[in-house]
Amino acid sequence: RGGGAAEGPKLSIPLPPYSDDERFKEAFREVEQFAVKAEPELILFQCGGDGLMGDPLAHLRYTADANRYAAESLHTLSHRFSKGRNLAMGGGGYNPENTAKAWVEVVEAFRRPPSD
Repeated sequence: RGGGAAEGPKLSIPLPPYSDDERFKEAFREVEQFAVKAEPELILFQCGGDGLMGDPLAHLRYTADANRYAAESLHTLSHRFSKGRNLAMGGGGYNPENTAKAWVEVVEAFRRPPSD
């Protein structure tokens, strides 16, 4: 959550090696709670694919479904707090097939109406 004068406006949740979709979603619920308290005016979504199973550099085991879950959640939160302002940025992902699947899930999630 940061320290000193920067304490509070950020959140980092390290996942243990071999975390799967359920562990990702469990951790992401903390992100959702953090966002609700922050009432953001803009959401920046760094959505890399390096945590997906099969990435040669990471030791995580989640699927593109985890990226979809995060994108749907942030899409909904952006409509609740920031008039739909949500910027998805790429980063990470060293298995091109995985990264493509993850991005398809993000784009599709943003195309659908936000959930209530």
